[in-house]
Amino acid sequence: MKIKVLLFVCSLFVPCGLVHAQKMLGVRHNDALHLVKGVTPEAYLIDFDGAAHELPRANTPAFLPGVSEFLPGFIQVEDESGVEWDADDQNNTRNGLYYFRYSAKITSNRDLKDAFLAFEWVRPDKSAYLEVYPLGNLEADIEEVIAISFWVPDRFRLIEPEVHVMSMGFEVGSSRDITKPMTPYAYALENSGAAGLPDGNVKPLQMPPLPEVTDDAGNPREGSVKLYMRIDEMGYVSEVEVREYSDWVFAKATLMSAPFYLFQPRVKNGKPVAAKLIVPFKF
Repeated sequence: MKIKVLLFVCSLFVPCGLVHAQKMLGVRHNDALHLVKGVTPEAYLIDFDGAAHELPRANTPAFLPGVSEFLPGFIQVEDESGVEWDADDQNNTRNGLYYFRYSAKITSNRDLKDAFLAFEWVRPDKSAYLEVYPLGNLEADIEEVIAISFWVPDRFRLIEPEVHVMSMGFEVGSSRDITKPMTPYAYALENSGAAGLPDGNVKPLQMPPLPEVTDDAGNPREGSVKLYMRIDEMGYVSEVEVREYSDWVFAKATLMSAPFYLFQPRVKNGKPVAAKLIVPFKF
C-alpha cells in the first residue's frame, strides 16, 4: 500500500457529501480548448503544435466539460470522505475561505501515467471553482491512500464537489459510477475459447471513430497523423504521443480519441506483455 499526502491539514471538520460525473480536463490557450495531459503544482501540461507546453495555473482558465464515456480502465474507491472546516470559527484571518479536506483509498486495475485528481464545485448560477492535484504514476493493483487539503471560496460552501480521477486528460471510471469492466485481454481470451492466446503482436478490438475535421464551409478536410502508442499488458492505451502530422488540427483530433482504443495485447511465450507501436491515421 502506498500513501500520498498533499498539504495535510489537521483540524475539526464537518462531513459533507460528494457528487460524481464523467469529465475531461481542458484549458483555454490561444483562443482554443486544449486537452490537459498532466498537471504539476504550478502548471497544466498540454501538447500544442507538436511540442509539450506548460501553462501557468495561476492565469490559465481550466474547464471540466462532460464526455460521452469513461476512459477505459477502473478505479476502486474506498473510505472516501470530503469534509470542511470554517476558518472564521477559529478567528482565522482568511475571511471568505474555508478548508476542504478529501481522503480516500484508490486502486487502479491498470497503470496510469501522470494521473491527477480534479475537484469541481458548481453553483446553481453555473459559477464554478476548480482544484487539480497531481498524483504521479499509479501502478495496477497497488492501493494508494490520498489525503488532500486546500482553501475553497466561501461562496461555494455547502455545494457538493465532483471528484474525478483522471489520466491522459480524461476521467477513469470508478466503483462510484460503474461496475468493474472486463479487461481487453480477458475479453480476447474469452472470445478465443482456448486456455490461452497464441504468441503474436497487438490487435485492435475497439477503435472509436475519429472526430470530423472540417473547413470553414463545413466540408471534411483530409490529413494524416502518426501516433506513438504504448499498449499495456491488459490491452489498454497507457501513453500517446504525436510523432508526425500534416496539420496540428488532425493531431489534436487523434489525441481526443486514441486513449479510448482497446487492443488484444502482445502475447509473448504465452503471456500478455506491454508493447510500443507507431499507428497511422487518415482523415
